[in-house]
Amino acid sequence: MKFHIDIAMRNSYDVIVNKISINNFIETTNSYFIYNPNQEVNDKTLKDMYLYFKSKKEWDKVVRITTLRIKIKYYDKIKRLSRVNSK
Repeated sequence: MKFHIDIAMRNSYDVIVNKISINNFIETTNSYFIYNPNQEVNDKTLKDMYLYFKSKKEWDKVVRITTLRIKIKYYDKIKRLSRVNSK
């Protein structure tokens, strides 16, 4: 089972961070993901990926995931503020 989690994490990382199309995974037998790639990624998924790659000591991935989490939180905060100010 652990092997499948590794594949799912790496595939999800490639789709989310490296912007690889999910169509590239359809033809392979290892097309596992930790989230639904047809939906927007959420912070919980990114946090799970962060913890996984941190445990593997893959620091370059940890940094890129952390940066993405910050960008998403910042964007959500800006969106909420603009909705509040537009009323």
